[in-house]
Amino acid sequence: MGRFFWFTGLAAVVVGVWRALDSESREKREVTLQEQEGFSVTRTRGAGGHEVVRFRGSYDDIMRALGVVQDEKPPLPTSLDVDSLPVYHFGCPHCGAMSISGENMWRYKELSRTRGYMDNTTTYLVKCKKCNGFMKATVDHDD
Repeated sequence: MGRFFWFTGLAAVVVGVWRALDSESREKREVTLQEQEGFSVTRTRGAGGHEVVRFRGSYDDIMRALGVVQDEKPPLPTSLDVDSLPVYHFGCPHCGAMSISGENMWRYKELSRTRGYMDNTTTYLVKCKKCNGFMKATVDHDD
């Protein structure tokens, strides 16, 4: 009876080690990164052959890369006082239009950036697609 338990325990250890080594070899990931103007694309191939594609950038740049037709961004006026612009807080300060992922605004240029522990933000000059009002919008990156 004692030999049976020893044999069962040894078999369980061998099977566990074999599965751990087998899963490590299957889960080796192939990561490719493409950086284009305004955004980056990261492709990761995982276990089972599935592919994870991660886009980082503005809503319009990503939609344009995916082939979805987007309105062209209007030109930026030459005389614009950026310091006096209102700030986007849960809606456009002019018309109240909300934008979860940037779908209701055109992003023009980066105004400021902070990088620190649990504090990664970027502030952009943006224009509302609904009312054409300019504002400053801060994006909080959860990296």
